[in-house]
Amino acid sequence: GQPRPGDTVVVRYTERGRSVQSFRDGPVTGKDYEVQAMEWFVVKEGHIERRWGVRDTASMFRQMALPLP
Repeated sequence: GQPRPGDTVVVRYTERGRSVQSFRDGPVTGKDYEVQAMEWFVVKEGHIERRWGVRDTASMFRQMALPLP
């Protein structure tokens, strides 16, 4: 059913990383990236029942000098 008020937790964070191995057959560039990301969780009886999120993947790929998928 639908989540009740208080069941949903939202987290906004800064994700940072570096290109250190091939992803989708792309090159390893060694370049860093930083993007804002958000995750939503539906928690019931102390357990995560659903999770979904969003991040700016295009910006992440540009910062690491990787081809867009």
